[in-house]
Amino acid sequence: MPQISVVIDNAVLMDKFFTERDLSSIAPVPFFTIASVEWGYGFVEEIDGKPSVTNIPTDSKGLESVLHENTPDRSYVNNEINMRCVLPAGVVEKGKVFNVSALNIKDAKGNSIAICAVIPIPVTSDRLLQFDVIIKVQGGAV
Repeated sequence: MPQISVVIDNAVLMDKFFTERDLSSIAPVPFFTIASVEWGYGFVEEIDGKPSVTNIPTDSKGLESVLHENTPDRSYVNNEINMRCVLPAGVVEKGKVFNVSALNIKDAKGNSIAICAVIPIPVTSDRLLQFDVIIKVQGGAV
């Protein structure tokens, strides 16, 4: 019997990332902007009683549940879009725990443009969580 492996992380650019970026590049006024990140839960299944990250379809619209939304710090260096995403302490109600397993990065129109998933991380009111997300922009021939 083949052994099934547990997956601890996965990240995918959504179809909307490419469509909206490309349409923006030919619009009279460019409009594509990475605007916000949702912190929440999704894209996790159990394999032999252990959490495992699932495949993320490129047409996904978001997460199963959302804890918080904020704006990441963004920069562009050496053909990479860098995003520092920080979930500040105090977002989770005192005495409660929320299992964060995914980030949904959205554009200014609210489209899901990238999803990053990990095995669930328990977050309490006094815990800060930080993810650094890098999108490598591929160069190509014309």
